[in-house]
Amino acid sequence: MAAIQGVLDGVIAINNKAAEQEKNKESVAVNSKKKRKPRQKPEPKKEVKPEPKREVKPEPKEEVKPEPKKEAKSKPKKEVKPEPKEEVKPEPKKEAKPKPKKEVQTEQEPGISKKVESKEKEQQLNLNECYVQGMDLYMLFEYDQAFPLLKYVCDHISPKEKKYADAQNALGWMYEEGKGVEENLDMALRYYLFSAENGNVNSKYGYIRMVQRREETEEERMQAVRYIGQLESIKVIVEDEYREGLELYKKRKFKKAFESLLIAAEGGYMEAQYGVATMYQAGQGTAVDDAEALKWFLKAAAQGHAESQFECGCMYEIGKGTQRDESEALRWFLRAAKRGHVESAYLCSVLYMDEATPQSDPEKGMYWLKIAAEHGSKNAKRKLENL
Repeated sequence: MAAIQGVLDGVIAINNKAAEQEKNKESVAVNSKKKRKPRQKPEPKKEVKPEPKREVKPEPKEEVKPEPKKEAKSKPKKEVKPEPKEEVKPEPKKEAKPKPKKEVQTEQEPGISKKVESKEKEQQLNLNECYVQGMDLYMLFEYDQAFPLLKYVCDHISPKEKKYADAQNALGWMYEEGKGVEENLDMALRYYLFSAENGNVNSKYGYIRMVQRREETEEERMQAVRYIGQLESIKVIVEDEYREGLELYKKRKFKKAFESLLIAAEGGYMEAQYGVATMYQAGQGTAVDDAEALKWFLKAAAQGHAESQFECGCMYEIGKGTQRDESEALRWFLRAAKRGHVESAYLCSVLYMDEATPQSDPEKGMYWLKIAAEHGSKNAKRKLENL
């Protein structure tokens, strides 16, 4: 029994080995199949599918569709529409506008601007020189020489140029008085207006005088009314300064009195102008200055101040503060005499009766001598008695 059992065990062991071998072979075969399957699958996919897609589809699309579209649509549009537009519109614009502008601005403008600036500076210098020289001659009563210079200045500036308001006022006065030019009240009114609008107080008085002396328009009359209103408001201030100056003068505080009177005089106050002139003449509160004295006498005289007109006549007669001019002296004496200034009436008779003067006229001399004697002139009465 033991022998049989041993044979059976050997047979079983052999069978088990054989079974194991078969299993190993199957597992090897399975593994080999698994390994071969992935190698066989990708090769046909890569070779078969992508190649026909790349070769067949893109080629006909590129050859058939884009070429006819580009040839059919783009060619007629470029040939028919844009070409005439580019030729007709942009070309003339570029040639006509930018080229001349660039040439003028870049090449010519710098040189021209420098020349213009230099001319403007020269003209400005000429104007300033003419203004200063003209006003100096005007203050020296050289009206024939002053007028053309001041006229040149005023003709080359804007009427609103405040810097030259004095020149405009001087022209107005010369046209009014016929000094250096023939009397012309319309031109006097014109220049007084320019100067008054630029702040010159004396020109406002001059404008009002011109409106009163000629046939005014409604516009001129209304302008004169406005100036009267402005002068009334200024008058309140200058009258206060004038009164203060008189009080200081009475207290013999001449320097302070002169300062107050000068403020009032510059404001156009006639009595203050006369006061400033007399203080320049006497050297009270300021240095003696006959030319300045005559300047302020003339300002007051232009407003009708009889005593200032008399003083102007005296200064012209003896050549004080100016050159001697008997004709000018007679003119101011006549103005004062017509305002009732007795001594001026007597001096008119003296100048008219002087046969050595160009204005000699014995008949007029006798007329003014009688007027002076009738109004109490002792010199006139004695002269009449001796005739």
